[in-house]
Amino acid sequence: MYESRTEPLISRKAFFWRILQHFLVVLLLMAVSLLIGMLGYWHFEGHAWSVAFMHTSFLLFGFGHLTQPQSVSGQIFLGFYGFYASLFFIVITGILLTPVAHRLLHAFHISGSGEDDSMTE
Repeated sequence: MYESRTEPLISRKAFFWRILQHFLVVLLLMAVSLLIGMLGYWHFEGHAWSVAFMHTSFLLFGFGHLTQPQSVSGQIFLGFYGFYASLFFIVITGILLTPVAHRLLHAFHISGSGEDDSMTE
């Protein structure tokens, strides 16, 4: 998916397309994660879909839960989903920043390729 260190930088148009692809992956992951959380709140806590969406989005995007779950199964679900939500935030940040970080590192490697490369071998 990414160019190797011996290949030139991709064009700005191709780079924009790469960022768009990563953004679409993040949107898909967000939709699936919201659906899982909403189903959990609906099933375990009996919330309406709009309330389940509100609780899930607050938890998933780092604001924490709004109310304490009333059922034991809801508390267990919230514990596991809260752990997932904290990792989710880190993962989507990494997915969104990966193309930019790769392009910067690749550009630095290309600009430094005229120097002595015998140390890297």
